[in-house]
Amino acid sequence: MNNNSNSSNDDDRCYIEYRKIPTILLLQIIGYLDNIDLICLLLTCRSYYYDLKDQYSSSITFKGLDRIQQLQQRYSGIKSLFIHSKGPYQLNGFTSLYRNAISDQLMVGRDFGTVESINRVGSVRQIIPTDTTSTITTMMIGTMVGITAFDQVISLPPTITRLYIRNVIQPLVTAYLGLPNLKELYLAGYHPPDIITIPDSVKYLRIRYQDTFKELVVHQGNLETLVLICTDGHLDKIQGLSSSCIKTMNLSCKTYGLTSTTTPSVLPCTLTSLNIKVGEPLPDTFVFPPMLVSLTYAPAWNATTYPLNIQNLVNLERLVLTVPDRFNRTGFEITFPPINHSQLNYIDVRNTTTKLPLKYLNTSCLESLLVQHISQIQYDNDNDETTTTTKLNILPNLKRFKGQADYYHQIATLSNNLQILSIHYKCHMEFPKGSFPQLKRLCLNGILTSFKFKTPRCQHDLHKEFPPNLTSIDYIKLSAYSDNDILYIPSSLESLAIKAYQKNGINDLYTLPQIQIINNQNNNQNNNSLDNNNQYYLPPSLKRLIVNLGTSDVTSFKLSEIINRSNVESLKLFGNAHSDQKYELELSIKRLGDDKYLERNGPNNVTIFQGLYDGGSSHSRK
Repeated sequence: MNNNSNSSNDDDRCYIEYRKIPTILLLQIIGYLDNIDLICLLLTCRSYYYDLKDQYSSSITFKGLDRIQQLQQRYSGIKSLFIHSKGPYQLNGFTSLYRNAISDQLMVGRDFGTVESINRVGSVRQIIPTDTTSTITTMMIGTMVGITAFDQVISLPPTITRLYIRNVIQPLVTAYLGLPNLKELYLAGYHPPDIITIPDSVKYLRIRYQDTFKELVVHQGNLETLVLICTDGHLDKIQGLSSSCIKTMNLSCKTYGLTSTTTPSVLPCTLTSLNIKVGEPLPDTFVFPPMLVSLTYAPAWNATTYPLNIQNLVNLERLVLTVPDRFNRTGFEITFPPINHSQLNYIDVRNTTTKLPLKYLNTSCLESLLVQHISQIQYDNDNDETTTTTKLNILPNLKRFKGQADYYHQIATLSNNLQILSIHYKCHMEFPKGSFPQLKRLCLNGILTSFKFKTPRCQHDLHKEFPPNLTSIDYIKLSAYSDNDILYIPSSLESLAIKAYQKNGINDLYTLPQIQIINNQNNNQNNNSLDNNNQYYLPPSLKRLIVNLGTSDVTSFKLSEIINRSNVESLKLFGNAHSDQKYELELSIKRLGDDKYLERNGPNNVTIFQGLYDGGSSHSRK
């Protein structure tokens, strides 16, 4: 935008010139902008960058910068900052926006670093709980915080709504029990206190311990979600569990202290979602809560088959069964709910050999089916359970299928109304023209030249007849490309995942393969291929691009054609180094015009480039 109001070109006119519109309206507009667009706005003229930003430095802020959540996931100090503090493209002029974004977050403990900095103190005793101006709502308390289990009085700010404690000791338990607004509580450590009591106000509770807790007290309060990760998670030691109002539970323990004499309904009857990983078989008397809508069941012991009785789960809609990879040749013996009461619409048995007899399922309800191989589906032909049939569209409402198949008819047997298809194939796979007209997302795992959407009149041409609504394709798991391979993609794409290849004779330089854009929007055209020598290197509608760089310790990827000849706004580069370490780079691109673009490196770093020369590349180390 141009701040010159005398400009004769309306295209260059700034419609929100500083001081030409009410400030309250301008601040409302800013409230709707994401971080990148906000930077773009403040860089349009000096008045925005200096006057507006400085005058309202206490209220203009970045959004969604959860530094403590990043620490919880990585526990790697404060390496992930929004302001890039190194290199020639610093954005230190936006420090006030960053500080505003994290002003409600406080880290406590010397394990986060010895240097005192913004929103970080070394000891709990440095916190002033009576500070009436405190805006702290999120706090992480580390392991070295200057107190011991023998300390008597510890106080925390009453404004805290989310609290992480990495080493729970009794003084901290007493302290968080006095927080009136606490909603989320995360507890971790090696040796839990004898009694862990949860405040009535808490809605989300996550406990992770190496040792077994002796007693956990859960009141009939507002608790909705319980996550329990430990070696021995004795459910019988959780007081008030069965009578609580918990709706979601995620349990990952070796044992649960359940025996044949334990009350069958040990879990709350209000539970609607359960993700349970068990290290040893549950007793035969165990009963799943009848209101479950979603169940993920993951036994960790080795057996030929796993019995699973879900006959009472007439409200169940989502079922996911999984075993460790080393046991993926085993399956489940499932007792399904009665057909006339079944509401199952999502079944995932990908890494098991579980058989799915359709005669026990309500086929009109099934919308998503994920299997290891399509032969796991058993059809009911004259009361014989077989893996083949001559019927078509047996599951008329099936929208998503993922699994290995050997030929087209196997998939057409299930449904011709698929919208999401993820297929693994080992032999030649041809789809006739008009197959899956509603398909929106396609993921392929096989040989590049063995999969074709073909026209019946030209059996040997290479043009593909892609479905008209296809917006996403994943080609990453296809076999490696060469200089002679052409990758066909439809003009309707909005998202593309692809594998880069290394050009012959150019060390460490990776680029996209040869791409031919196919017009799948106008079926009346005689030539459905589009000329790639025009303005666009990729379809104009493509906004998201994911690129696999393979295995290399040092990789350069050519960016110029993506920047200059596409509309891609989100770019992800990833791969595996030879040392088996994964690396990933996430870029967001905003085109500012005049050969300038704004690039966001990861969720928190921003860089401005000008004059990207032809052949420009992104250089990445692991």
